[in-house]
Amino acid sequence: MNPSAIRMQPFTGSPQAWNETLTRLPRPHLLQTWEWSQVKGRYGWKAMPFVWEGGDGVCAAAMILKRSISLGGFSARLNVLYTPKGPVLDWRDEALARRVLTDLQAFARSQAAIFIKIDPDVSLGLG
Repeated sequence: MNPSAIRMQPFTGSPQAWNETLTRLPRPHLLQTWEWSQVKGRYGWKAMPFVWEGGDGVCAAAMILKRSISLGGFSARLNVLYTPKGPVLDWRDEALARRVLTDLQAFARSQAAIFIKIDPDVSLGLG
């Protein structure tokens, strides 16, 4: 797949469609589901689901959670982003992984985030 043909886009479907999209990707995780984002919403996190689409459909997804924090005397609120057990994609596809990470970094900048934490569910092999 040509990485330049892949585009990061906000997901606009239903909660059920989000979960179905996840199940079509390698190693989906409970913490990337719509339901988990709603649990986190009760604690101040805003859910922002995104997908990466190419010619063959969705090839990656990330439920990005955003939270504003304030530090003592600072008047500005700082943003942090987190994608628990994500993004979900085929991590063996180096070009795709590079594209998704680059897009996430650019998105974090656009949100004035001080960082974006990712912790994908990646298996490491011995050979």
